[in-house]
Amino acid sequence: MKKGYFSIDMVVSLVIFLLIISISFYYLSYLSRPAEPITSTLKTASFDFAERIEENIRWSVYMMPIFIESDHDSKIVIEKKFYPESNIDLNSIIIEDENLSEINSSFEDNTIIFTPTIKTGKNNYYLVYTKNTALDAREYTTDLNAAGTWINNSLMNISFATTGISQTEFNGVSILQGIGTDFTTSSVPNLDLSAVRAKRAYDNGINVKIYNNNSKIIVTSNHTFSPIIYVTKAFTNYYNGSTNSIASSGLQFNSIIDFIDVYGGGEGIAVIGNSLNVSFYNNTYNEIRLYNVTEFEMYFHEGTYTNALLEKDMYLNPPDIILLMPEEVSGISLGSLLELGNVDYNTIKDSFAKGLDFNITLYNTSIGIERPIDITVITIKYPVMIVDRFAKSNRTELDIAVMVG
Repeated sequence: MKKGYFSIDMVVSLVIFLLIISISFYYLSYLSRPAEPITSTLKTASFDFAERIEENIRWSVYMMPIFIESDHDSKIVIEKKFYPESNIDLNSIIIEDENLSEINSSFEDNTIIFTPTIKTGKNNYYLVYTKNTALDAREYTTDLNAAGTWINNSLMNISFATTGISQTEFNGVSILQGIGTDFTTSSVPNLDLSAVRAKRAYDNGINVKIYNNNSKIIVTSNHTFSPIIYVTKAFTNYYNGSTNSIASSGLQFNSIIDFIDVYGGGEGIAVIGNSLNVSFYNNTYNEIRLYNVTEFEMYFHEGTYTNALLEKDMYLNPPDIILLMPEEVSGISLGSLLELGNVDYNTIKDSFAKGLDFNITLYNTSIGIERPIDITVITIKYPVMIVDRFAKSNRTELDIAVMVG
């Protein structure tokens, strides 16, 4: 064999030898590397677990701004149409003021009803609701009560009959006399009562509405009718644009007006409406007769007609009310966290912890096993935003511990 000659077999053998040496060095290097610490693995797992839990108990509360522009300081009644999407929880619908304080409200027939006291200028309220939830309906303290044919609040007592309102008391004074009113009805009215409004509905489409902490009665109809209101003879004056003493008998006046007030002895009743055809008689009783109306208001007040002029203006020139696009406030729900605590531990573990044991603590709520002292436990503070059903938010932390299960 000549010097410097290598056969193919020798080259192949050399390559194989070098590969074996390289693999050996790589394997020895791999064996010499330190294993990833268990604490690092658990810490990564704890953040993954926290993210999954947060996503599971996260919800959104929606705040729809309501802007009310008023020319007066006044207590008003608001009945505003609101057509909720199909996934809105109707029990969740509430009204809050600009400080996010809940006020009495009800939601009926796609109408949000509340009776705020507003100030001159801009007033801000919120219509608050959630979606895809099943919350409990809110309950409110109210001065509205109903029993049998009566409805009363802290200002007045009203009794109903088939002919309409049969009796009224305001400040202990009976304002109406005789049969009270003739609303051309002939049935016993049904009652719909909430914390904000009591409604008596007659079969022929005439409704009588009374509100909490309020001395007004709103009468509406789905057809024109000609009611008669029989007022006590103790009232000796009326106002129809000018002040007048009630004459001894017969027709006092007949005209198209927006406001008539009959008063005397410390109390009075105003009848308010848009372009009412009104006649006023002194017969057996003082009779206020309306012709071909569909809506009007009866307002009981102290003193003379001057104490009803603000109510007149609020009825004839109601405040501008604007509903804007809702704002979404998102965060975790404490209610959902409590519900999660009622779920079987192993079910939560299989769904979120991937074989790890865990403990979640927030305020006085603890979910999971007790934290052991004899094995490695990783704890983290996971920042979250808590949002309640009133859209109030609070930034805090979930205290989360994970350990090998």
